Amino acid sequence: MNGRVEPTRGTSSSTATARRRRELLTGLATAFATIAVTTASAAALRLNATGAGFLMLVGVLFIASRYPLVVATVAAVAATLTYNFFFFSPKLTLAVDDPENWIALATFLLTSLLANRLLVRERRQAENARVSRAEVEALYEMSVDLLSGHGGSERIGDAALHYLRRIGAASGGVILFGASPQHQQVLSWTGAGMTDEVEDIAAGVGRHGRATEIASRFGRDICLPLAVAGRAKGVLMVRGFDGSGNALESAANLLSFAIDREHFLTERAHVEALRESDELKTSLLHAVSHDLKSPLTVLTVESEAAERKAAGDAAPHVRVIRDEVARLNRRINNLLSVARFEAGVLTPSAEPTPAADLFRAARESLPTITTARTIRVTVDDDAPDLLVDPSIALEIVVNLIENAHRASPAGEAIDLSASASLEVEGRVWIEVRDRGVGLPPEQERALRIVQPPDATSRGLGIELARSLAVLSGGSVEWFPRNGGGTTARLDVPAAPMAIAAGTS
Repeated sequence: MNGRVEPTRGTSSSTATARRRRELLTGLATAFATIAVTTASAAALRLNATGAGFLMLVGVLFIASRYPLVVATVAAVAATLTYNFFFFSPKLTLAVDDPENWIALATFLLTSLLANRLLVRERRQAENARVSRAEVEALYEMSVDLLSGHGGSERIGDAALHYLRRIGAASGGVILFGASPQHQQVLSWTGAGMTDEVEDIAAGVGRHGRATEIASRFGRDICLPLAVAGRAKGVLMVRGFDGSGNALESAANLLSFAIDREHFLTERAHVEALRESDELKTSLLHAVSHDLKSPLTVLTVESEAAERKAAGDAAPHVRVIRDEVARLNRRINNLLSVARFEAGVLTPSAEPTPAADLFRAARESLPTITTARTIRVTVDDDAPDLLVDPSIALEIVVNLIENAHRASPAGEAIDLSASASLEVEGRVWIEVRDRGVGLPPEQERALRIVQPPDATSRGLGIELARSLAVLSGGSVEWFPRNGGGTTARLDVPAAPMAIAAGTS
C-alpha cells in the first residue's frame, strides 16, 4: 500500500475526555465564584430580597450562557439555596417562615432553570449552525479543489486531506481499490497511521457498499464507500468525527464524482490518442496504396515480360525478381485488407471451406516454391471444413508457407495437414511444418504468448498471419517439430454442418 501520508493530527478520546473534565470543573468553579460575587454585591448594596434575587438571576444566566446545562443547573440550585440562606428570614438558615417566601424561592428556581434551558438550547443551536456553516464551507472548498482542474489522483487526495483538516477529524483519508477490495492503495492519509483494522473495515465496506460507523479510541469513526457506476472504487475513512453524517455523505459523493471524472478524462485521452493513431495509420495506408501500388504494378508487368524474353543464366534471376515482386504485392494487399477490416470498412464473410481446396489454392499462389521444393498435403478423413473467409484463410496459409520456405534448407519438403482439434470440439487445426533450424527457447516462448509479438524481429508475414487469424476467429501458434524444425498451427472454427456430420 502506498500513497500520501501526513503526520499525526487530532486528539485521542482520552485527551478529549480530560479536556471535557477540565471544562466541567472550570464551569463549576466559575459558577460558585459568580454566585459568591453576586451574593456579596447584594449584601454590600443592602438590597432587599427582591433586588438580590434579580442580581443573582443575572449571575445564573451568565453561567448558562457560557457553560453546559449541567453546570447551569447546579448554579441555579446553588443560587436558590444561597438566596434563601442570606436573604430570607430567618437568615443564615435554610428554614423559611413566611409561606410567600416559599413561592418566591420556587419562582426563582423555576425561572433560573427555564432560563438556563432556553439559553443552553439557543447556544447549542447557534453552535450547530456554526458547525453546519463550517461543514458547508468545507464541502464548497473541496468541490472547488476537485473541479478546478485536471490534477489527477494527487488532486483528489489533497482535497480529501484539506477537508478532513477543516472538519477536525483526528485521523482518516482515502483508500482506493484495485481488482478487489482486498487490493488497496492509500491515496492520502492524515493522523494516526494505517492499521490492519482499518484495512479490514475498508474491505468490508467495499464488499457490501454500505457506510459503517464503529467505536474506537478516537471516538466516532465512519467509513463511507466511494461508488462509481454502482461499484465501490474506494472508501473515505474519517476517525474522531463529531459532525453531521449527512455532510460526510456529501463529501463521499463529491469524491466519487471526482474519481469518476478522473477515469473519464483518462479514458478520453486514451480514445483521443487511439483516434490520432488511427488517423495516422489511415494516412500511411493511403500513402502506401497510392505510392507503392502503381510502381508495383509496373514492376509486375515488366518482370513477366522480362521472364518471357529471358534465356540462359538470366532466366532464374528474372523469376526470382518476379516472385519477390509478387510477394511484396501480397504483403501490401494483406496490410490494406487488415486495415480495412479493423476500420470496419470490410467485414469477413465466413463460409464452409474445405481444407483440400485451401491447400490447392495456396500451392497455385506459390509456383516458385512448389517448383523449388516438395509440398506434401495430408487431410484427415474426419477433418471438418473450415468456417472462414476463404480469401483471408488463403493469405494466412500462404504467409505460413512462405515463412517455412525461407526457414527450410534446400531440398527439404514442407508438410501441410488438416485435422480436427484435439483440444476443443468444433475447431480445425491447419498445420504447416518445416525442417528448418527450429526456434530457440526464448523465441519459442515469445511467439506463443498472448500479447502481440515484435514484428521487427519475427517478420511481417508472421504478424500478418496473426492479425488475419484473429479476424477469422482463430489464432496462430508455433511449436518445435519432432525431429527438428517448426510447426505453425492455425486454429479456426469448423463449419457447423461438418460438426454435425462428424458427431452423428
